[in-house]
Amino acid sequence: MTTQRQIVRLLEQYCGRDDLLIRGHDVYLVPIGHVVRGFSIYRTGEKDRFDIATFCGSSFDSTLESPRGISSIDRYENWLPRWTHPDLQHDFDRLIQQYIVPTLTCLDLKTLLPKSDARWQGPEVPFAGSFRMPHMSAPVYAALGDFVSADKQLDVLTLIPRGHRIMEPVLAALLDDLRPLIRANDRPGVADLLHKWEAAAMSRWALADHWRPTPFPLERQLPA
Repeated sequence: MTTQRQIVRLLEQYCGRDDLLIRGHDVYLVPIGHVVRGFSIYRTGEKDRFDIATFCGSSFDSTLESPRGISSIDRYENWLPRWTHPDLQHDFDRLIQQYIVPTLTCLDLKTLLPKSDARWQGPEVPFAGSFRMPHMSAPVYAALGDFVSADKQLDVLTLIPRGHRIMEPVLAALLDDLRPLIRANDRPGVADLLHKWEAAAMSRWALADHWRPTPFPLERQLPA
């Protein structure tokens, strides 16, 4: 079985980098803007193997306890030898530098939206089109200033019964707080709410020191 010590040793050389934050077995791309991006090393039941999970999420999620909105585990067996192979560290570094970090860097709010929305299609990158669930896509549409699409996603959420212990905080934030601002076309109000959610999420995830607040695309559309 993969050991904790093996994972620590594999990641320790990245601790001094300005563009990566090492936290346990998780590695975040920093500084963080409106999208949280990173990867994790997972132990496996096999003696000589490990898994790499890439993850991403919006930095302004109002309720999630983890920044990993979406994650995907890959073996990269064609890239990486086994733990006992002498070239493992070199091949791991090559995988991180040449593939994982560059492809995660390509992620932005537009690429997270469903590909059926042709306006936001771009190059193939991990997690492109992955925010298909209304509670994930509605805030992103709002951040991009597309209130029509955001409102359509929020309409779907009205079909969910209120009061469920897991979904109620999500519905309260999106339907009670965000939706009235969307319906009123209150763009400054939506921007203020998203900034509030983002600051709270960065604090909740203990990532505030690595967050760089920037205007949402929505705000660049506001009249001067």
